[in-house]
Amino acid sequence: MYADSPDACLCSPGAKRVGDTCLACPIGSYQTELGLVDACTVCPSNRTTWYEGSTSLTDCNCRLYSLLDDVGDCHCAPGYTISGVDCVACEYSTYKPDLGNHNCTACPPFTRTVSTASKSAAACVCKTSFVPAAVGCTCGAGRYRQSSPDLCVPCPAGAYKEEAGVSAGCSTCPVFSSTFAAGSKRASDCLCLPGYEYEADVMDCMPCTGNTFKGALANSACQECHAGSQPDETRSLCQCRPGYAAYSAPGSCQLCPQDTWKDAVGDQHCQLCPPHSGTMHAGAASLDAGCLCNAGYNGTASSGCAPVPAGVFKEGKGPVQAFQPCPANSQGQPGAASVADCLCNAGYARAGDTCVPCSAGTYKAAVGNVACPRCPAPRTSHAGASTLAECVCGPGFLGYDVCTPCPTDSYCLGFNVQEPCPNTTGTPEEGASELADCLCEPGYFTNGSASGAAVCVPCGVDVFTDKHGSETCTRCAVVFLAAGRITTCGLTGQSGCLSPQDELCNRAGFPPSLFSANSANSSL
Repeated sequence: MYADSPDACLCSPGAKRVGDTCLACPIGSYQTELGLVDACTVCPSNRTTWYEGSTSLTDCNCRLYSLLDDVGDCHCAPGYTISGVDCVACEYSTYKPDLGNHNCTACPPFTRTVSTASKSAAACVCKTSFVPAAVGCTCGAGRYRQSSPDLCVPCPAGAYKEEAGVSAGCSTCPVFSSTFAAGSKRASDCLCLPGYEYEADVMDCMPCTGNTFKGALANSACQECHAGSQPDETRSLCQCRPGYAAYSAPGSCQLCPQDTWKDAVGDQHCQLCPPHSGTMHAGAASLDAGCLCNAGYNGTASSGCAPVPAGVFKEGKGPVQAFQPCPANSQGQPGAASVADCLCNAGYARAGDTCVPCSAGTYKAAVGNVACPRCPAPRTSHAGASTLAECVCGPGFLGYDVCTPCPTDSYCLGFNVQEPCPNTTGTPEEGASELADCLCEPGYFTNGSASGAAVCVPCGVDVFTDKHGSETCTRCAVVFLAAGRITTCGLTGQSGCLSPQDELCNRAGFPPSLFSANSANSSL
């Protein structure tokens, strides 16, 4: 404020009086005088001041984003339009090429600007996914217009669009055909689906037949599946048949190895047969028909193979079947797989596929198919002996715990049976085992046999025998006979030749003619 006297206070230029105070003119106004002015002057239209307290019209400049025209008026610059008293940038997808306060011009259809305040139509470019057209932009071949949001979207797989445009949609490929990817532009992009082949005579895609397949999207012919495989339901690939599996590469099918099986179509591996079962050959295509219970086991692979019961056997792999009984006098443990698994009882030994009693003189105490060992000498046994205790003293011996030789003049048949030798016979040594061992005593000669026993006849006069079992008598020496003596019969040695005759040679009822004949046939 300025004052000429204490009572006269004036506002300076650029200020106005408000009550007892002077305030600076706000932006957009000015005040040129010194005094008590109550209001500031507003700048002309489209003009403003940059600061408060402006003092002259010349402080009023064109507003932001506006320019002076040829006559000195302010108008919105190119790229800007009036909004109230201010110039604002043209929005996206609009432009304004000249000076003025008129509206911005919209871009052609399906175009947009990349920023605000665009100044020419050249700033309008195609929206994302649209392509230039004679007027504005449009959707190119292989794309169709989607309204929300406004985009050109690729035709989906299985469809195509050959021409540009925003009104036409995509065309669907013929049945059993499709395209490799979205955005196809030609009908020729439609190819036969996997599992179908193109037949030129009908100009259409037809299903693969027989044992053929086609795995690619193409118009090529169907191909034969490899050995051991078959097409899947879609005929787009080959899968291993039951009994086959792919161990190296998919579709390369090989027979399931021995003792494995596979009952499904596919490339999964073969499974091992359950315990105690196996296959007869490679390529088993089911569990129960392929995996058979092993020898010694019965049942089915799915329910489990169990050992055959004791006393029977089952040979070889096979389904449920009747068991074969073990031979007589044998026994089998559970799970016997052949007749060889049937073990002969104690007292019996294996003879081919049968069990026969141990022969006399042998025994077998345990169950098994080993040979019967012989009884310890000099013991023997009856046939079928099953313990060592059944081995008793054999022929020629007596006793239980200890075997002693059979005494002289008797014979022992074994099993503690002793028989005396018949009259006029005897044994020169211990250990006789049969009646034939009883020989004619000295003084007798053997004259054949009857009922297995020797027939003994006394030696005649002038002859003798001095040992058991003689078949002839020996004549007395001449020196003894020279004395003119006549000897008795039945002499047992040369010394008897000196004895006088004391009785007729009729002992034991033998006729004298026999003695005289024996005397005549005796040896010197």
